[in-house]
Amino acid sequence: MRRDMDRLVITIHPTPSDEGLLRVSDAMEQVIDALRVFEQAERVLVSPEEYFEWRLERTSAGSPFTVVAAAEPLDATPSYKRLGLRSLALASSMIRSAS
Repeated sequence: MRRDMDRLVITIHPTPSDEGLLRVSDAMEQVIDALRVFEQAERVLVSPEEYFEWRLERTSAGSPFTVVAAAEPLDATPSYKRLGLRSLALASSMIRSAS
């Protein structure tokens, strides 16, 4: 598994006993398990307005099975705009409390 800035690459290798061929259910379950780990980490590490979801970008059906997913923000507002809006709200709050 490799994580670029906004891409996740999951590669599933068959076990030697599989004779080079993955079972479809094993490959799918391992991809889902990997995504769950990243989603749980996201919930712990980032604020809700920064949540994202993984969108399937491409797959390689050969062995090893590879999935490439792109992170897409759930909030369509770009992060710099969210930061600006938070800064604006904080500044407004400070001005109100000072007056």
